[in-house]
Amino acid sequence: MTLVLLVTALAVTGYVAEVNKDRAGRWEERSLALERNVDQLNGVLVERSNELNARTRELNGMASKVRRQQSALRRSEADVSSLEDRQRALAAEKAEVEDERAALLVQSAAIEEVADAVIACNGGLAQLLGYVLDEDYYSASAIVSEVRDDCDYAEYSLDDYNARFG
Repeated sequence: MTLVLLVTALAVTGYVAEVNKDRAGRWEERSLALERNVDQLNGVLVERSNELNARTRELNGMASKVRRQQSALRRSEADVSSLEDRQRALAAEKAEVEDERAALLVQSAAIEEVADAVIACNGGLAQLLGYVLDEDYYSASAIVSEVRDDCDYAEYSLDDYNARFG
């Protein structure tokens, strides 16, 4: 009787050990898969951050160009008011300035669209980075496509802007 109990106890212990070993193996596989996902997400994050930084520099350069053009426009409009003796020339010049102003407004609206897209991309990247740093890989994987879409749209908007306005 004791021998049967001993053999039964050993068999149950062996079975439990085998089940625990299998579970440990599955958890190890999950851990390795998650580590690979983290490495991939970090790669995407670094790549997108570099692209975002490059696009931000371009956007800042374009914004500076627009500010200079807007400043030139304001100087032109101030000159128009002081040149009453050249009314005919002033009318032609004013019409030209208004055309430039309208073009700048269109260009400014396009820059705002690019800036909004870059801000959305940047916000998504920041949120994604937060999830990765918190090791919340489930949430990170849930938003990675949306962040990629936002960043792709930002890049498309910038390319569209460059094609339209150089």
